[in-house]
Amino acid sequence: MLSNSDVQHQIRSLIEAEADTLLRILRHHVQRAGLADSETASSVASELLNDVTVEALSNADRFVEVREPTAWLIGIAANLIKRR
Repeated sequence: MLSNSDVQHQIRSLIEAEADTLLRILRHHVQRAGLADSETASSVASELLNDVTVEALSNADRFVEVREPTAWLIGIAANLIKRR
């Protein structure tokens, strides 16, 4: 079984590897949710990705069971968007 720090490292690595894709998806979602326009979408998406990273790391224990890690991260983002 992996330690919590090992899982957190995996999460960070995944986010770094998928950052461009995640940011593109998040830009679309923040615009669709009315949280940003086309001029501010990139900065709002970057902020949201930071929040997603914090949330994912704080729930690292759930990551071990995830089959689609990118979808898990997008789900976290969707929940954060709903809270805004």
